[in-house]
Amino acid sequence: MTLNEPALSNDASALKALDFNGFALPSPVLRAFDLFAFSYQIGALDEQECDGVRQELMKAGEHVPWAFQHASFLNGLNNFCPRLLDGGKNPVGAPAAPSPGYMVQILISRKS
Repeated sequence: MTLNEPALSNDASALKALDFNGFALPSPVLRAFDLFAFSYQIGALDEQECDGVRQELMKAGEHVPWAFQHASFLNGLNNFCPRLLDGGKNPVGAPAAPSPGYMVQILISRKS
């Protein structure tokens, strides 16, 4: 793996610590909810399935991004900036803001 290839991690505190201490990180680092948001955007999962996963993760004590902790999947998506998007569809989630390299968005598009 090179540092300009995406990676997957759901450990935000570890990423922040590595970034704070000057370690090079892959770009971007995708989270589980990036995959759920992308799956919802492309129609592979529906709103109820995504919300069911969110609820199960919370019940199990797993990390759930703050945007989804007190909101349904669809409502939480309004405050969550996904790092993986279908470039050929309307975006989902909150707009991207300037951020560290491990938080950049990837737009995926099909060639015609």
